[in-house]
Amino acid sequence: MRDPRARCTARATVLGKPRRPGARRRRQFLPPAANVTAIIERRRAGTEIAPRARVRILHVGNGHLVEPLRALGHEVIAAFEEYPTFAVAGTPFDVRALWERLPSSPDLLLVADTLGPQALPFGLEDVPAPRLYYAIDVHVNFFWQRHYARLFDLVLVAQKDYVPLFAAAGVPARWLPWGADERVFHERGLRRVHDLVFVGTVDPATRPKRAAVVECLRRRFGLATFGESVGTRLSWEEMAAVFASSKIVLNEAILGDLNFRVFEAMACGALLVTERIDNGLLDLFTPGEHLAVYGPDDLVPQVAHYVRADAERARVAANGAQAVREHHTLRARMAALSAVVEAGIVRRDVAADVSLAWGMTAHLAAVRGLASAAVTVPAAASSLRAAADAGEAEAAVALAEILLWAEQHSAALAVLAEAREQEPTLVRAWFVAAEIERRLGRGGVAADLLRAGLGAAPDLTAGTRERALAAVDRGIETPECLHALGLVMQEAGLPFVPGLVCQLDAGVPRTALDYFAAAVAADGGSRPAAESVARLFELVGLPDLAVPFYETVSRLAPDEAAARGDLRRALWKSYRYEDAAHQARVARALAAQDGGDASPEERARAAREAEAALGDAALARLEAGDLRGARLRLERARAAGASNAERIDELLALVREAEERAGG
Repeated sequence: MRDPRARCTARATVLGKPRRPGARRRRQFLPPAANVTAIIERRRAGTEIAPRARVRILHVGNGHLVEPLRALGHEVIAAFEEYPTFAVAGTPFDVRALWERLPSSPDLLLVADTLGPQALPFGLEDVPAPRLYYAIDVHVNFFWQRHYARLFDLVLVAQKDYVPLFAAAGVPARWLPWGADERVFHERGLRRVHDLVFVGTVDPATRPKRAAVVECLRRRFGLATFGESVGTRLSWEEMAAVFASSKIVLNEAILGDLNFRVFEAMACGALLVTERIDNGLLDLFTPGEHLAVYGPDDLVPQVAHYVRADAERARVAANGAQAVREHHTLRARMAALSAVVEAGIVRRDVAADVSLAWGMTAHLAAVRGLASAAVTVPAAASSLRAAADAGEAEAAVALAEILLWAEQHSAALAVLAEAREQEPTLVRAWFVAAEIERRLGRGGVAADLLRAGLGAAPDLTAGTRERALAAVDRGIETPECLHALGLVMQEAGLPFVPGLVCQLDAGVPRTALDYFAAAVAADGGSRPAAESVARLFELVGLPDLAVPFYETVSRLAPDEAAARGDLRRALWKSYRYEDAAHQARVARALAAQDGGDASPEERARAAREAEAALGDAALARLEAGDLRGARLRLERARAAGASNAERIDELLALVREAEERAGG
């Protein structure tokens, strides 16, 4: 094998035409018919490699790309299928060993993420060909893909909003959205026997927003669902048959993703009704021309309109199918990928990034459960140790987490001390060490570490720093302290990590969300922490996850109309319209306002809940010795049209007598 670090003197060329010396060539990343192209300036930091028109590709990962690439004339070596002893999803493998087994060297390494266990080849720094990564589900995988991407020459990103995030990290990135596989998803000439359908899992426990949208449309329009559970999940062929026999297909997004269903439903000739999102949706399609979009304020009107408007629905659906057929198939996407490769990919020297990038990738993939812990954790530990020895404080903190899994507390503390010496302003190096000391029963040492970390943390507002220091002084295990530390993490740029659901974890707080949640779960709970969690989820577009925390706020402050208003807003954004309307009526009842246009039954239900909330609040004030506060809340309950008026009057009389005695 050639020395992979040997500098090639050949210039990248355009197919069949030598490049003029010194010329800089740019190509559109998407086919010319696409509305917007994402072109990131290339840094010429090494060798440029321009494979032949017919490229020999070693492909690792998402198998849906293989046939479209072959259809374009490329020779594709599908590692998972052809070399299963080397390449298995969820198990890191040395791509150099596989490379040596191939009859001849490929012109390109293409790695694409998969659903579930991930494709994670390592040894990429020694691959003597362009290294291309396709980050498809980046909206739930960015937390580890931002590290893995540093080992490639170019990253293609299916979600447009993430392109600048990779670019900001110094990784060349371009937008390449998904497309429909036209071999499966196409118009089939079937009768459109379904008026409105949704295809996909519907689980209120894990996807409450989706479940609410589906239930709303099922009750109002008779929406039919297919593949609601994992056990009844449809194959692509079955899914395409449903789409091709439906008039309208509903789509719902996760974290605003431009998902497969967008392209596949439209390709089958159905009208797509999808959430109004970013990530390039409106760069590719025009609402009212190719598809329909909705949000919480217009879901029902949009669906009602297109259910009735047969001619308009058919026109928009036909336009959408034509747009996908001409511009947005997987073959078109792979043609765009081929154009990028033919134009030449700048060779990046990634050797200096390997230890940290691969160590963090393996570590976080194991934490999320995307790779076998038995293989991945030792690989991560070895790589992170090398990175920590090279002065990478982030690697030292990650290594400490691995040592905690192994219950090697002393070793973890030693590594964290290294991290603090390397980068004193790294807040987590202080906070993780403090958590370990707390678990070991050394509360004083833990408090000292927290104080030192708060003093070293950069860019904290004075109020946040002072509040946290005071909370530490009052007790590190109190809800107040946990909430204050969460605010510090939030200001330090660590609010929460989308997609990181820990399957292998030592239980150490990573983000502001972890501290807030711990404060909410502590004895007595924490209203400020619950509000912080709820607002954080709302801010990032996850109102359905905010709902239970606003419910906690309403439980801790049952008599506050403003808390009910916050809950109502989150419920509305989550498409839980009836629940939102009920909370609005409760808020009006708490404020002694008219119930509006509600029915007598709805008003009575709201009045009962307001009465109970005010009663709970009055009892809480009595327990706190606040007679006046208890009396005022009981008087409000009486004014709310209480159903237990006699009982409330008795309590009021007792409270007033107590006030008189106290005053006398």
